Amino acid sequence: MRRLIIIAVILFGMVCNNAYACFGTELIIGYQANDRESYYIAALLELYVKEKTGIEAKIMQLTDANLNLIDKEKVDLIVYPVKVKKGLSKIKLVSDADVVYYYRTKIKEDLRFSTLEEALVKLSSKLKNADLRELFLKLDKTGKVKRNIKEFLITKGVW
Repeated sequence: MRRLIIIAVILFGMVCNNAYACFGTELIIGYQANDRESYYIAALLELYVKEKTGIEAKIMQLTDANLNLIDKEKVDLIVYPVKVKKGLSKIKLVSDADVVYYYRTKIKEDLRFSTLEEALVKLSSKLKNADLRELFLKLDKTGKVKRNIKEFLITKGVW
């Protein structure tokens, strides 16, 4: 009887774990291949989105070969110099310069991402272009991208 209970508990845990995986929210952030600044911005957005919204974010390298993923709506945020297409909206990353990225307009309709737009607007209101340049220099010197980005966001009062 004891073994049966243990097996039942293990099976229940496996079923619940798989069910949770099916309903998880994941935001895909695409960045331009071979462009360090694009990667840094994607990493910044990945950490910030996870912390402020609880949405799991994953970054993906975009090349000319897989750029069609944007049209197929497989990428949610795009840190890539694209011509603005139907279905994409532009948002500023910093308040005082034209550093922008794009997001799928349909995100606004998706209940899983209901807190995302507000968090992104708040981020842009707290950052300046000089702050971003300072961060990029630090990341170029030290590496440790995620650690330094987290420290940067904390010092800017955004974390």
